Amino acid sequence: MAHRAVIERPRTSIVQLASELSLEPRTIERLLPYHREGWGRIGASTIVTTGEFKRLSGDLSRELLNGVVQVAEFCRRNEIDADLFRKLLPPVAGEGTWQWLGHDRTWVVGTAFYKAKERDIQKSLIDEKRPVDMPAIVADSNLPSIFLKTVVSTLIKSRGLKGVIEGGYYVPEAYVVQRQNSIADDLRRDGFIATETLRKGGIETPEEFIRDKVPSARLLGAHFVTADFIASVEGSVLEHIERQMWSDLKDLDLRLNAADEKLLRQVIVKDLPELREITERIVSKDLEPILAEACREFAVQQAELAWKKRSKDKDVSLRSQELFKHLAAKNESLPTPLLSYFVNALHPQVSLAFSVRLRELKDSEIRIAEGVFVEKCYTRFHLHHLGLDALVDASLKTKLASDLLEYAKGMISSSLDKLESALIHGDKPLDLQQLRLVIRAESAKPHLALKEIENGLTKLIQQDLAFELPSEDELGKRKRGILDEMQLQLEGTRDPSLMLLLAIIILHSSKASGILKATGKYVPKLLKDLGKRGQIADTDLGVLSSAKDAVIGRKNIGEKEAEQLRQIAKRYLVGTELRLD
Repeated sequence: MAHRAVIERPRTSIVQLASELSLEPRTIERLLPYHREGWGRIGASTIVTTGEFKRLSGDLSRELLNGVVQVAEFCRRNEIDADLFRKLLPPVAGEGTWQWLGHDRTWVVGTAFYKAKERDIQKSLIDEKRPVDMPAIVADSNLPSIFLKTVVSTLIKSRGLKGVIEGGYYVPEAYVVQRQNSIADDLRRDGFIATETLRKGGIETPEEFIRDKVPSARLLGAHFVTADFIASVEGSVLEHIERQMWSDLKDLDLRLNAADEKLLRQVIVKDLPELREITERIVSKDLEPILAEACREFAVQQAELAWKKRSKDKDVSLRSQELFKHLAAKNESLPTPLLSYFVNALHPQVSLAFSVRLRELKDSEIRIAEGVFVEKCYTRFHLHHLGLDALVDASLKTKLASDLLEYAKGMISSSLDKLESALIHGDKPLDLQQLRLVIRAESAKPHLALKEIENGLTKLIQQDLAFELPSEDELGKRKRGILDEMQLQLEGTRDPSLMLLLAIIILHSSKASGILKATGKYVPKLLKDLGKRGQIADTDLGVLSSAKDAVIGRKNIGEKEAEQLRQIAKRYLVGTELRLD
């Protein structure tokens, strides 16, 4: 019953049959004639009846007799799927009535049509001597490229045609042989040839081909070169060496890439052991000793000149730039890369000769420079650092320590620069990098940072410079000298802010091991700290407080008050706390 309903129309569906026959869809599924041929399905629900199946099968067979069928196009045109298409195909494939084209099976061709076209293609190509564009092989331009490629490839494999397929062309074997012979002739004539040229010429194994055609040739990287080519290049190189002691392959216009030029240079220096490769050039091994001797003579001359100018020039080292300039002037033919190489190679020994010449003359100047560093840098920093110890106010002490840290970074860095530029070291080089890192380091705890800097300076002076630290007596004299300078500055100024700051610093420092370093913004807190320490007479504190109020109120300090400030500072400076009227 279901079978009769199926064959009454071209296409139907399970749902439609179930509705017409008042049955469940699964019952219709069970009643379908799966054991019979001549019908089919599209997807899960559409049924193609016997008549429609025969029509589709007949259409496909006729199309296969006349040409090539694209699976997707036939399915789209007849509104079927690929599964039904395969069921519509005649039962015999391959050498039967039809065959697939391509590995993805997207095209089908009738065997009779294929054989007929194969004969036509073979006939049109068998006598060809030059490459043929594949679409131009047959007059029918509607044939897909996969068909033409399949036919020609099959003919080549069966030796029905002698040639190869390159891109979209059929290339006859005679043309390939001719082209390969021409390539070998080019190599013999020019002395070199690119491997890419060989591959473009259809030579899949370039090394085997060259070994067979031109046995004397060798592979560099991207080029083959002949023995005659190498011998000619070596002859040109030796001519340049004799004339100027160096040679650059780029000057020979070899038309090789950079990588193969490098490999060729390696071949040349291996063949000619008196040569070496430097900065992509071939150089005589005799060149460096000649330049070295000239540089040593120059170093001696420069050392003597530097000693004569020692009072004016602090830099008494032989710089590589000077050596470069000298070599360039004496060897004008040497290119810049070679000059730079020899300067870098020779500079250490030339610089040593220069240093040895100056060492004795510079020893005394070194000691002077070290003494200046200790006096101007270390001693001043050490006294300022000690000046913080007497402060009572912890917050004030931290702020002043932070300010001192910033001041010390600049002052010590500058002093290190001067020390470094003044020294010519002997056997023990001076490495200031670690100390510079300590000085430049950021720290949230200025007291610890100052301590690390002091330790670094102490190590530099005692261990690296082998210099003695100032004794307590020397520190005391230096402290008194700085305070005397402050007292003189206090005597000579009329600036109220500066007078008050100087007086307070002198009073603080007179009761401390070091010398306080502070700016005017800290005057109120410093004055308060003096009071907390209980080492300053109340009357003196009163004078200082009155002066502070005047400064804050932007008022002038009278001559009497100014003289009182000077006298207070002077009394504490000489060690007495009695007030003089």
